[in-house]
Amino acid sequence: MSGADLVALIRVLNPDSIPGKLTLFSRLGAKSVKAKLPELIRAVRDAQGLITPTTSGKATVATSDSGVGGGGGAPAIGRDAVVWSCDPMHGNTLTDAKQFGPFKTRRLTDIMQELSDTIAIHSALGSRLAGVHLELTAEHVTECTSISDGCECCPAAAGDADGTGSSGSGSGGGGDDEAVTAKDLPKIYTTACDPRLNRSQSIQVRLIGVRVRVRVRVCLCLGRATDRIVSCDVWLSHTDCIQNR
Repeated sequence: MSGADLVALIRVLNPDSIPGKLTLFSRLGAKSVKAKLPELIRAVRDAQGLITPTTSGKATVATSDSGVGGGGGAPAIGRDAVVWSCDPMHGNTLTDAKQFGPFKTRRLTDIMQELSDTIAIHSALGSRLAGVHLELTAEHVTECTSISDGCECCPAAAGDADGTGSSGSGSGGGGDDEAVTAKDLPKIYTTACDPRLNRSQSIQVRLIGVRVRVRVRVCLCLGRATDRIVSCDVWLSHTDCIQNR
């Protein structure tokens, strides 16, 4: 989808620019997010009448008649008409039968890379990433392969659940605090649909937010804020956080 197509879709789905009505989930994959996401963010910002911030880090409102914000006469999109969220799961699903057999899986490195890059892109363009979609469980599953030592996204090792540098047994494939390889997938693969992060992997993803000093509240579909990791999809959005303050 091009930036122009996205803006046109926003105008159709939320013509009155009702705040919080429309949530945009970027799910571009770790390999494509840097190339595709900036165009989409810039297009929305231009349609909102905002100019990408300079080194001062502050966005300004366009005041010229160059068409910025109005799209050549079209009304500007409200600043709060869309809420940006990131889904680093679905754009990184792998189904290579030769490598993974009959199992769908995801690499934790890819998930962390897309989320980290998305945070950085939004920050650089003066936009706000308001939410993250993750599929995870507290069970000791082996459905997603783990990161390895020296991952660019996070300095912790694969089994380091608390960021202290301690790790599990390494390659036993027992799930939670151990590195999970492609060979370990059949051991505890219990999902009825898509591969989920286990507890240790979920904490690794959370460390990205800690590293960039991003504070978010995890809001479950039940509408209650919690710090527990549960066996269900976690939907975190700007509107959810407002409702659960």
